[in-house]
Amino acid sequence: NIERLPRLVIYLPYLMLAQIGLEVPLILKILIIGTYTFLSLTMFLFCRSLLQHFGIEGKGINWISMGCAFILAYNPISLHFGWAISLLVSFAALPLLLYFILTKINSIYFPLFATAALLLSVAHPFNLVMNIIIGTIFLLLVRMSRKDLKLVLVKTTLTFLSFIIMFSWFLIPYLSDPITSVELGRERQLLRAVFDVVSDNDPMKIILLDRDKFTYTQTVPPDSIRSTFHYASLAALVGIGFSIFFIKKPDWKMYRILLMFSAGFIICTLLSLGSNGPLGDLYYAIVSQSSLGWIIRSPLKFQLYQLFFIVSLFTFSITFITKKLQKHDLTSVEGIIIIFIFVGSSAYGIYDANTFTFKPIELPSEYFEINNMLKDTGTEFKVLYYPIYPTRTTPWSEGHQIGNFETKSSAVPTYEIL
Repeated sequence: NIERLPRLVIYLPYLMLAQIGLEVPLILKILIIGTYTFLSLTMFLFCRSLLQHFGIEGKGINWISMGCAFILAYNPISLHFGWAISLLVSFAALPLLLYFILTKINSIYFPLFATAALLLSVAHPFNLVMNIIIGTIFLLLVRMSRKDLKLVLVKTTLTFLSFIIMFSWFLIPYLSDPITSVELGRERQLLRAVFDVVSDNDPMKIILLDRDKFTYTQTVPPDSIRSTFHYASLAALVGIGFSIFFIKKPDWKMYRILLMFSAGFIICTLLSLGSNGPLGDLYYAIVSQSSLGWIIRSPLKFQLYQLFFIVSLFTFSITFITKKLQKHDLTSVEGIIIIFIFVGSSAYGIYDANTFTFKPIELPSEYFEINNMLKDTGTEFKVLYYPIYPTRTTPWSEGHQIGNFETKSSAVPTYEIL
């Protein structure tokens, strides 16, 4: 349908691998590894170019940028969205777009570079809207001068025209006859009761880039000592991120970017709270009463951008902390801080993802028998199971944190029955 069709931009290479006969389990591994590698790479390029743009050079900049990229790619929030590859890839298009704005704005090919990032963004409508808004604000703040104004307007116009031309196959049918959320089958998901359920999370965990409901990958260690370490590392990430305002002397050119990141984090945090936040009623009014409200119907997606903003602030903070420590020959402290945050926030989630979440599971015997019955009839259909947000574990899914399932049938096998 009109929502899923643009995701072919991302999935086409993997469909081609399947077409040439590569086993599906191997393709899924390549898909996951490729996605998180791409997310790490784009954030690394953005962090490094952001520091270079403000004249911050020196030993360790590449390592700091790499450490911050890993923190973003393997943070609990990113791991929670590991089941939605198209969402993560289109999210990764944001730092790629901002990287092009920082490094390629003077190139005649900038409109094509920016269009490429936007085409990756269309894999999810939510990301496309967010990436365009954030990219536009960032472009204006970075190039806010009379000298650059004409350049910005020309390049932005060319990018817009390039994107429209390349994406017209999707936009023209939609603009001529807009698809409503009801036609997409979203009417039940737009109910206030559903919106309230999705909003039912612990505000403190939202601020600390974590969840207590609607998890797919378990990122919080089960024992109290390691869970304390986990939340301490997340608190350090948020706290150090905002410390830049206390350790750096005022510089308006840099401060307007820092203020943008800070405002972005605060706004996304409030929106992540959904109906539990101060913007709850206004947020739901947009979701329920506008034809495009279905795009932002899930407040928890704002956590991805909440994460992006705080890691961007953290990149600045840890860099200036490093420069201060270098004066006292304490150059290894920043590495210890980055490792502490990365290990504390992500280690258990990575372990759980590789041990439980992304491993095929043995289906209950009754479903196995249904598949056998279908096989005996001479058809190629199988019963497939798609995990949805769990509310409780069942005996056969214990360890995978999977409770409820949607049942569908398909002629395309996804997992071999163990």
